[in-house]
Formats: sequence, C-alpha cells, structure tokens
Amino acid sequence: MMVLHMLLTPRKCLMLLCAGAVVVVWISVSFFGDIAHVSGAQIPSRDVLMLSRGKIPPFPDDQMKHLDWFVQISDIHISRYRLRSISQDLLIFCNEHLDIIKPKVTVVSGDLTDARDYNWHRSKQELFEWKVYDSILQQAQVRNKTIWLDIRGNHDVFSVPSWSNSENMYRKFSMQGDHGRTYRYTYQSPDGDKTTFIAFDSTPDPGPRRPFNFFAVTTQEIEDEVEKLLTASQPSNVTILFGHYPSSVLGSKRMKQLMSRCMVYLCGHLHTFLGVVPHMHTRQHAGNLELELADWKKSRRYRVFAVDHGLFSFVDKTFDTWPVVLITNPKHAQFNMPHYEPLGRMVRSTHIRILVFTKESTHSVRVKVDNISLGNARHVSGPLYVLPWQPSAYASDIHQMEVEVTDTQGRTYMERQPFCLRGQCDISFPFFARFLLMTDFTTGIRVTFWALFAFTLLPLVLFKLMYRRLQVAVTGTWHTCPARWLQTLLRWGYLLGSTDSVFYPLIAYDIYVAVGPWFVGELLNGYVGACFVYGIFVNGSHIPGGLTYVLGSIQLCVCNIPLAPYLGHCLDVAVSEHRRPAPSRPLLTWLQRHFVFVWLLSWLAYAAVFVVCLPYGFLAALLCPVFTWAFPFVVYLRWLALRKGVASAKYLPQSSVEKLPSEAQMPDVASQ
Repeated sequence: MMVLHMLLTPRKCLMLLCAGAVVVVWISVSFFGDIAHVSGAQIPSRDVLMLSRGKIPPFPDDQMKHLDWFVQISDIHISRYRLRSISQDLLIFCNEHLDIIKPKVTVVSGDLTDARDYNWHRSKQELFEWKVYDSILQQAQVRNKTIWLDIRGNHDVFSVPSWSNSENMYRKFSMQGDHGRTYRYTYQSPDGDKTTFIAFDSTPDPGPRRPFNFFAVTTQEIEDEVEKLLTASQPSNVTILFGHYPSSVLGSKRMKQLMSRCMVYLCGHLHTFLGVVPHMHTRQHAGNLELELADWKKSRRYRVFAVDHGLFSFVDKTFDTWPVVLITNPKHAQFNMPHYEPLGRMVRSTHIRILVFTKESTHSVRVKVDNISLGNARHVSGPLYVLPWQPSAYASDIHQMEVEVTDTQGRTYMERQPFCLRGQCDISFPFFARFLLMTDFTTGIRVTFWALFAFTLLPLVLFKLMYRRLQVAVTGTWHTCPARWLQTLLRWGYLLGSTDSVFYPLIAYDIYVAVGPWFVGELLNGYVGACFVYGIFVNGSHIPGGLTYVLGSIQLCVCNIPLAPYLGHCLDVAVSEHRRPAPSRPLLTWLQRHFVFVWLLSWLAYAAVFVVCLPYGFLAALLCPVFTWAFPFVVYLRWLALRKGVASAKYLPQSSVEKLPSEAQMPDVASQ
C-alpha cells in the first residue's frame, strides 16, 4: 500500500477519477443522447393537433372509405452466384402476392442486388443481377399493379465511382432510377386522403468495395432536399419516410431531426441481425415509429401496412404464408403514436375493421376480446371485414383481441394483438430492437476507438515518465495473489519504459494506427485510394470513417493492447534468464508460454489476407503498414525485447536484481 501511495498521490487519484467519469459520460451521451435531437416544443403542439383531429369525423365505421394499404420489401440481394431461388420467389411474389394484396404502393428499401462474388471476398456491380431484377419487374408487369418505389442500398453502390457513372446500374435498371438520390411520391385516394412517401439515398458516394460502406453517409445536399420534400408534403394526411439505413447508422443529427417530422420511417439493412432480432421495431424519442424489415434474401419477409382514418398499422409476414390478417381498428397498442395519429377516432369508432388477404375464399372471421366472443365479422368489399362494437366498454387498461380466420378448405389462422384506447400504453419494445435502432453507433464507435487508443497509449507514457519510481514496486515482496499480478504488470511496464529501443517503436506503431494510412490500394475498380481510421480517400472524395473505426477498435483490442505487456514479458524473461539460465522446454510448453505471440501473428495474417488482400487486391496488401508490415515488425520487436532485456538489467541495482522474484515464482500472465 505504501508503494501505491507513492505512485498515486491523492491529487493523481482525483484526476484519474475525473478522467474516468468524463469518458463514461462521453460514451453514454454518444450512445444514448439522441433525445436532444428532438425539439421539446414540437411535441405539445402536435399533441393538441392530434387530439383535435381525433374528435373530428370521419370515424372508422363499416364503409370501405379512408382506408389504404401498401407493401414493403427490403434487402432482396439478387445474386449471380448464390440462391437462385431469391429471384424465382420474387417473381412469384410480384405475380401472385401483389395480385392478391393489390397494394397502392410498394416500397423497396434497398439492396436490390448482391454485387459479391461466390466467396463474398470481391465486390462489384454485376450487369447480370441488374438485368434479372429488371426482367422480374417486366415479366410481372409491376407497373400495371402498383407504384413500385425502389431505392439503392449499400450493396447497390459497391465499386460505383459516382451517381452519373455507368457503374451505377440503378439509374438504368430500377423503376425509379430517373430520379435523383431523393424523391417524393404522393398517393391520393378516391376519398381525398393523401399519403406521401419520401425516399432518400444515404449510400456513400463514391461507393467503395466492401466492407467499408456499412455505415451511411448523409450529405448536407441530401438533408436540404429531404427538408424541402417534407415541407412540400405538409398538406398530406400521412408522411412516410423510407431509406436503406436505420437511423442508428446514419451519422446525421439533422436527418434524425427531420425524421421526427414523419409518422413512420421504413428501412432495412440490418436483416435480422444474425437472427437475434427477427422483429426490429421501435418508437423513437419524438414518438414516431422506426420499422426495420427483415431481409427477403434469407428470411423472405415482407410487410403489409395500412392507413385507416389516419391510423397506421402493419404486419410482417413470410413469403407464401396465408392468410395475411391486419387489424386496423383498433390498432396494435404497442405502436400507438399520440403525437402523430388521431387516436381519439378509435374511441369514437363504430366498428372493428380487419383486412384479410388470402389465396382461398374466406369462410369466416371470428373476433374475440379478452376471450369473449363478439361474433363473426361481415365482409364489406375487397379485403375489409367489419364488426360492430362498443369501444366505451374498453376505455381503460390494455385488452387482447383475437381474430380467427377460416378458409373454405377448413384451415384456420389466429391473429392476436393488444389494443389500448387511452393513448400511448406501457408496452415496451424488445431491448435489442431498441438498442440497434436507437443507439447512435456512428458517434459511439468513434468514441470507443479513441477511448481504446487512450487506454493503449497513456499507460505506456506513464511507465516511461515514472519508470524510475517503479523500482521500489518491482523489487519488493508482494505476497497476495492480486498483488503479485499487479507487481508483474508494473515490472513489465518498468522494463518497457527503461528500454528505449523497444518502447519508441511500440509507441510509434500505436500512434500510426490512429493517424497513418492503413493501406493504399484499388478501393474502386480503376481507382486507387488510401484507407485511414477516419475515412477513405478515393476519386477525389473523402468518405467518413464508419466500419474503419470498428476495425480499428478490434485492432487495438486484439493486437496493440496485448502487444505491450507481451513485450514487457519478453524483457522480463530475458532479464530473468540472464541471471538464471532457463532449462530447455518442449515445443508444447513453448507454444503455451508464447500463445500471445502466436495470437498476434495469426490476427495480423488474417487481417492482411481477408480484410485487405482479398477485397482490395494484392497491391493493397503489399502497401499495408498496419497489418502486412506489422507482421515482421512484431517478430522484430520480440527478438529485440529478448535481446535488449539483458541490457535492461543494468537499470536495476545489483541488490535489487537479487531480490527480484524468479519467473517461476511470478504469475505468468502471457501464458494464461
């Protein structure tokens, strides 16, 4: 304890605690600080407007009026090399499902094609895939069935130098390629209701090869265009914004603020997050919904959503599963939006309203509320079924509605959902869905990288500045196990700080990861660029860092942070064996003792091959200081540490060296 008191004075302890608190607050604000993106003054005025609209007719009744429904699909990933069933099933979907559902508008939120080779290493736009996509739309005569609103995803811009370049095949083969990166479409129903769809493309421009375009890049020009389109859509009853990327990876506070002016934001991109979150929905801080849709590629999911008297409802379904049942009044309680919907119309409605889409004729639609049968719903026209009810009987609490649909073949399907007539109810969304959609990952990964960088660099600097004071700590006798572990780490730090020929190259490598180009190579077909942790420079443009910060954080955790104590361990071994020659050891024991060394080289080799060489070519791997050049550099540092460790013993007084615990007596951190 006296040693710790000597090393850490009360003033230094206070400074360390303050620094730690600042880091924690910074990370917390970065990850969960999106509340500030929404103006608090907007919500009360919107509440008053929605409350007043909820008292004004029309109210949901038994007429086929003020009701429109639409469809969304996302992440199709038509591939030349894999899963031909993707395009086959999409053709069936366009031929059969659209004929049955008859949506007024179909939203396709990106990743129309896959643009990757068979092994998923190289990425570029494939003419074959775009022709297949165009052929499906032509064969199914989609133009005659629905308004098809498609937009690009990150796969659709792999190796695309610019919007006007011929590699941008979206312009030629998509349905909406004639528009720019933002466009607006307003559907007006025969009843006069207007639903506006605003699309915005936040893919990188230029679009590098994979994997460094996972995060969105939203420019001020796109934000200005979206704001103009939002202003122009104010007369509409409902405004729906859609794009490929979830708001958590947009990296634009202004865009998130613009999203709060829409009732719903539809997106894709995250698929089901490796199957962990099959239903990725949340209510953002402003009160509007953000609905990510699972991919068509593997999950074969699509969404049917409706606007019924200004009330938004939806259901996510799997391809070729029937019937599709969507209860539009009363709507699902979890998705109530008091700031955006006239929820009072549910309280004043006269009928339960249900949309039923099925391949077979429907025999009956039975309705229960809280396990009490209300009877059979009556067919009005098209997919609409209605049933009279008394909403005043359910004015309080949350209730459960069950709809049982039976077709003429005797098959039954049950749809259950809670409803609440008193506004927003306390039905929380799954944690992982909220985390993935509400976290500001763009800021968070940057903060994480720089925090890890500080954790990598600052201890080394402290060891260099204080290594003479550490002599007392490393030569004393510490008896408890945690104390001996701490003594071992301090000893390694002492030896690093006292060996300039190892210390300064190590510091230089750590700093280079944060400031230097990682590699130089063909980031686009025919265009050579440079990759830094803070972004990519190619074709005269700078693409801000996204996934580069993630890779940089992994590099620090897997390589740079373990490298420092390992080199200290090597110096320790050299000093100990200089005083006490080490016995010969078999190969297995050597591998166990030098597991960290093998680990470091394995990671560097993996990163050089799979992160750099295969995606970007041999030139990128050859001009890659962080991974390829680091392989011999780490080998050299280890050799240097073992060689210079003997010389480091001169910094220790002879009497102190004799007091040093032998390596066998000290906990071997490197081998554990």
